[in-house]
Amino acid sequence: MDDRSVGESTGDYFQSTLSDFADDAAQAIEHVKAIDGIDSRRIGLIGLSQGGAVASIVASRKPSVGFLVLLGSPGLPFLESAMQQADDLGRAYGIPEEQVQISKESHRKIIRVLREEGTEADAVEKITNILIERGDVPNPLSAFLPDDPQEVAELFTTPWYRSQVSFDPDKYLTRVRVPTLAITGGLDIILRPDRHLPAIEKALRRAGNKEFVVRTLPAHNHVLQLSKTGQIHEQGELEETFSVEALTMISEWIGSLQ
Repeated sequence: MDDRSVGESTGDYFQSTLSDFADDAAQAIEHVKAIDGIDSRRIGLIGLSQGGAVASIVASRKPSVGFLVLLGSPGLPFLESAMQQADDLGRAYGIPEEQVQISKESHRKIIRVLREEGTEADAVEKITNILIERGDVPNPLSAFLPDDPQEVAELFTTPWYRSQVSFDPDKYLTRVRVPTLAITGGLDIILRPDRHLPAIEKALRRAGNKEFVVRTLPAHNHVLQLSKTGQIHEQGELEETFSVEALTMISEWIGSLQ
């Protein structure tokens, strides 16, 4: 199933929220249930990064989901995660601490703007000015963003990004009682395992979930490739798409479910 506006799928990705994507996934489950030969009790969800957030939302709403696999998925609220991510990326890329702090403060300002009431045009103008004031502070994620500050500001004010800012995994994971496997790469510098996996485990315990496994795969990056550094640019340079070790762990765990 392609995301909205990807491949032959209709819709607008950036005008959609995490909740919209969860609705899409829930509809996909209903579609699969109607296929002859499918055991409707054993349909599970596997999500990586944002996909894990979406899968968590679905599993919290649909107790009929058979299982949940979270790969490099968030366990902390967005702002806390973003601040820690800035520190982690700064260290990984050798960015001076002073510049890391400038980046973090500009991100806090942007989030405050997004939480204010006002028109989208006002928000775009304010965020554009914040980005211009930040200047040329290095950002390892800039390769995924437009070059023009106003275009970046327009992206930040979309429903997609606003839903990220308000997302708190705890709200959903504390309602997930289906069998759950959470895996994060030991070299993941986007969502570090020592920060996010304990939060995921704590939330699942609060949910009363009796069947979950939390694992770190050493020498794996954010997208579960065998990696040397975990740096973002390395993901596109590695020949491996997804590690056999991770695939084996997932398949064996699913196979062990009753």
